[in-house]
Amino acid sequence: MMRADHVRDAMLHQLLQLESGSYLRALEVPADLSPSERRRLTEYVGGITRQRRWLDFVIDHFSNARSGIEIRLRLVLRIGTYELVELESPPHAVVDASVEQAKRRVRKNAAGFANAVLRQIGRHLEDLPRPRTGHTAEDLAIQYSHPT
Repeated sequence: MMRADHVRDAMLHQLLQLESGSYLRALEVPADLSPSERRRLTEYVGGITRQRRWLDFVIDHFSNARSGIEIRLRLVLRIGTYELVELESPPHAVVDASVEQAKRRVRKNAAGFANAVLRQIGRHLEDLPRPRTGHTAEDLAIQYSHPT
């Protein structure tokens, strides 16, 4: 496994810990990460946690998943969407890394779904959807990932 995959898997592991009720400061960090990899892990997990509401809105807009998205797959999509939307990483690299992670850490047939959603997001980076709930406070809360 490549080092970048190892860091992405550490991100997924930490995000899963947060989903199950752990606190950010109590998260396990793999001992074999370099200082730069630790910084990247911390930046991503913190950023994804802060932007969770906005990232989920974007994912849900492009996924059309009526019955919801299983948590591991949603977390892979959050990592990829964060890279695309917040860090402006190259779409082809993000899609490739996310598809591979979905294959390895979710299930093989999750890769097609991850590919479709992230490619759509990558195509619409200049015109991402805006919340339109009919309530200005709610729309701003979603867009800026704050409680209403």
